[in-house]
Amino acid sequence: MRSSDQACEDLLARLFTDAEFRARFNEDPQGVGRDFGLDDAALASLENLDWVGLELASRSYAHKLETSANRKRKWWSFS
Repeated sequence: MRSSDQACEDLLARLFTDAEFRARFNEDPQGVGRDFGLDDAALASLENLDWVGLELASRSYAHKLETSANRKRKWWSFS
C-alpha cells in the first residue's frame, strides 16, 4: 500500500494532466481523495485547493507538452 504522501503526489499529478479527472475531482474531492487513499489530514487540505491556479498550471503544462512534441517533429513530417 502506498503512503498518504505518495497518494497525494499521484493525485496532484493526475489533476495537472487529466481534465476529465479534474472535473470529477472538483465535483467530489473527498470521494476521489478517499479513492486515492488520502488520510483525513490530506483530505482536509484539499478544501483549500486553488482551483484557478490549478487550472492555469494544467493549461501551461499541456501547452509545454504540445510545444515540446512539435519541436521533436521533423520539418518534413507535417501533414
